[in-house]
Amino acid sequence: MGNKHSDNKDDSTPDPPPVRWSVASNNWITITGNAVNNKTNASLLITGTTDPARGCTKAYTASYTCMPGGNTKTINIAGEAGGHTATFNCDNERATCMGGKLTITDDGNLTFTNEKGETIWQSNTHVTGLQTLEFSATKSKYGRNYLKTGEYLRPGEIIGSPSGNCYITVIIKDDNTISMIIGYRTLACNNPEKPVKALGEYGYVTSNSNTQPIYSMKNGPQSSEFKGQLAYSDNNNTKRVYPEHMQKKGADFFSLGNFTQEGNNIKTIDNSNLDQCKSACNSLEECHGFIYHNDDKTCNIKDSGMYPNNLNRVHNEASEMYIRQIDLTNSASCSKQIIPTTSNIFVNRVSGNNMTASTLCQLGEATAEQSSIVAMREKDLESTLTDVNRNINTLNVQSATLDSGLSESVNQLQKDSAKFKHNITNIKKTTKQLVSVNAMDDSATLDMISTNMQFMIWTSFAAVAVIGCIKATR
Repeated sequence: MGNKHSDNKDDSTPDPPPVRWSVASNNWITITGNAVNNKTNASLLITGTTDPARGCTKAYTASYTCMPGGNTKTINIAGEAGGHTATFNCDNERATCMGGKLTITDDGNLTFTNEKGETIWQSNTHVTGLQTLEFSATKSKYGRNYLKTGEYLRPGEIIGSPSGNCYITVIIKDDNTISMIIGYRTLACNNPEKPVKALGEYGYVTSNSNTQPIYSMKNGPQSSEFKGQLAYSDNNNTKRVYPEHMQKKGADFFSLGNFTQEGNNIKTIDNSNLDQCKSACNSLEECHGFIYHNDDKTCNIKDSGMYPNNLNRVHNEASEMYIRQIDLTNSASCSKQIIPTTSNIFVNRVSGNNMTASTLCQLGEATAEQSSIVAMREKDLESTLTDVNRNINTLNVQSATLDSGLSESVNQLQKDSAKFKHNITNIKKTTKQLVSVNAMDDSATLDMISTNMQFMIWTSFAAVAVIGCIKATR
């Protein structure tokens, strides 16, 4: 600001005091406001409807972060900043976040990777359970074993590992907080994360309070009356039990873990290996499974009194319990794979009709109507084929008859041809003889004519001689 002189103004009049503007801190918010919130890239023109300090040049400074706990970024535009553009850019951070994947694998480990596939975080857990189809990746919310950035899980929804031996899900705790957990399914409350001496975990459940035999289940107490039963879960999740006549003992085994069980030994094999133990069990119809002791290489062959019919098994790290699998005599459209499950899952399924040897499953059930139509068409084709075969047989008979007649005609033709050749030969001979006869006839005719000529000549001579003699006598 400068001094201005005028002839009409008294020079002794003092200049007015300068105006001091009061500008509120963080006044940039009045310009940018929420325009940059929840965005990854925003370019804003610095302007305003009012000037908080007219006549003063103004710089523009802003600090921001692209993610909680991220690095602070700063924008500095020297005065005059008005009319310039301030750019808030989080593209690199967004690419890093949006390219992330949270993956659960069959080894029980949960990892978070960036867009380059580099591991940013992992749970370092390696506990898994039973391979269960309903907790596999294909049955998961997104049909795979990972979550991408921007996807989510609601309580009760899962992302399973490829085989279904572990999964991640979201639960609501008693204090209404939400947590993501890694889950897995095991048989008979066997939790390998707990130490062997966990009271009530592996031992017999008794009334002794020192063993703490009390368990709580979210779905209520469950009965073990269905232990050992086999059932097929159809497309409606209806449970259809396999009757005993459709079950027979198979040659394969599945392990129930490190357990041992007293009694019910059919046979004991010392100094054996696992393959010998399996072979010995398969050779005995009454064998339901065996327990192999790794410490002394002993094999205990068990009858039907073993687990699961007898639940009193004991955890033992040196032993492993094997159950003989069952072969099912079901339809070809049904899977013969048997997947262990828990009592509460089995009991809570709606029961349907028992399985039969003709019961169709999965694709067979879905295409039953089409299969019936195809069967009808096959019968029509078989009937048509029968007619075609009958007509072919008739044609074959007629062809055989024609062949027989043709053969006779050929034979007769051959005979006639032979006669014809014979007659030709005779004709040729006769022709030759006729030529000879004609020649002889011609020769005889010529001889006759010659003789007649001679006779006539001699007769003429004789007549002349007679006439001469008559004249001479006269």
